[in-house]
Amino acid sequence: MLKINKKTLFTVIGSFLLFFALLLIFISLSPTPEDQYFKQMYSFPERQLKSYNFNAESDLISRVAPPPDSILKMLRKLDNCPAYIPYKPTKDEMKIIEESLDLLPPAFKDILKLRLVNIYFVKNYYGGGITDWILDEKGKIYFYIVFNPETLKMSASDWFTYRDNSCFVKDTKKIKIKIDCGKKHKAFIGVLLHETAHVVDCVLKITPYLDDDTYMLYKYKKMKVAITPFVKDDWMSIYLPSRVNDFHLREMITFYGLNNGPKINISDVKTVYNGLSKTRLVSLYSSKSWAEDSAEFMAFSYFVRELNQPYVITLFDGKKKIYSYEPMKNKQVANRHLPINVFYGTDSTN
Repeated sequence: MLKINKKTLFTVIGSFLLFFALLLIFISLSPTPEDQYFKQMYSFPERQLKSYNFNAESDLISRVAPPPDSILKMLRKLDNCPAYIPYKPTKDEMKIIEESLDLLPPAFKDILKLRLVNIYFVKNYYGGGITDWILDEKGKIYFYIVFNPETLKMSASDWFTYRDNSCFVKDTKKIKIKIDCGKKHKAFIGVLLHETAHVVDCVLKITPYLDDDTYMLYKYKKMKVAITPFVKDDWMSIYLPSRVNDFHLREMITFYGLNNGPKINISDVKTVYNGLSKTRLVSLYSSKSWAEDSAEFMAFSYFVRELNQPYVITLFDGKKKIYSYEPMKNKQVANRHLPINVFYGTDSTN
């Protein structure tokens, strides 16, 4: 039997405990993946609020500004499109922008006043718009929005018809998609509602997080990430819908020629929309993620219910109508959960 000296044993145990304590201190002081991610991301000036002349008391229309070169470069790289260039709205277009901002829900305007830093227009932009984030020194999140100036020129009906058509390969010229959103408004109000809904979503936590970046931000800030009522029964994860919202060919849906699209033949379009009509999603674009689902639902809810505009999807085979669907008249869609304060009052702008 080996006899161990008590003094030696205590020395060994003490050394082990010291080593373990130092190891824990080292681990606690080591930067987490979230720390490293945001140290890298926040190093870019366009991500820092101090790089902008932000005034929360200014009118929203005064925040229309030329896009900085750094943001243009980032967008060009993101979409592999060197043709993106700044666009300055005309006097008449500024009037459309101002009138559209005035039409936003009161709660949207309250939140945007505190969180929206700038509005930019980029010519030749692939989609309708994009919302991106900025941080102050304390990690509070702000936003800028980039818009395609074509939304100031096209009607809402023409734009959403164009958007859905971009999902399909024209393997036949006979099949046509028409989206009726009325004749009253330019496309800009529809795209504005969608993009500003992302800001509202982030502030009011309608979905758990908007994308991978905001997820990392919440982890970095030690914020709780929890399933919310809006996504609870409708999404398994941010990009994976629950069975009730899945449908044939959904995974092949792309828009604007991005992601190597389009990938679905327009001869299959009736199958796609028929699948959509069995879900609680308001549009094909909603199927991209729970954040897009939230933005689309808020945008079309307000557009139809409060602005009293139509939203009708119709398919034609030549001149013959072969399919028609009004998503906001589908009770599965219309009765989805939204916080009662989302349009007319907010209890949180922190």
